[in-house]
Amino acid sequence: MSSNFNCEVKINSSFYKKIKTNYEDIESDILDAVAKRTNDYIYEKGQGVRGGATPSGGAPVDTGRLRGAHTLDLNSKLTKYIRNNTNYLLFVVWGTSRMRENHYERRALQKLKNSGYINEVAMQILKAHGL
Repeated sequence: MSSNFNCEVKINSSFYKKIKTNYEDIESDILDAVAKRTNDYIYEKGQGVRGGATPSGGAPVDTGRLRGAHTLDLNSKLTKYIRNNTNYLLFVVWGTSRMRENHYERRALQKLKNSGYINEVAMQILKAHGL
């Protein structure tokens, strides 16, 4: 069983008219950077739910298997994935009758959103493309 974390970045159609260039290359570069940064956040150390603690940081670590199983798939131009093929991912994220949920993927996306990184990297990539 594998799961994907989804983060949608929308670019308005008026943007494409203004730049008059191959927007797919620019969008792909932005999405690559965003997926990589989100993956970095997933790898950050944090507090797990053991003992009823409030979780923080990235993917929880007991053996390290869950955190280490995250892989980036940047092969598609406009769709990027962070995959994890551990068979217990959903139990960690959604919890069980014996363990609280630990939505580390949501924390990573929220941190990404709050950091302003998407706007920052978009501006850098636009400049790199001469825009």
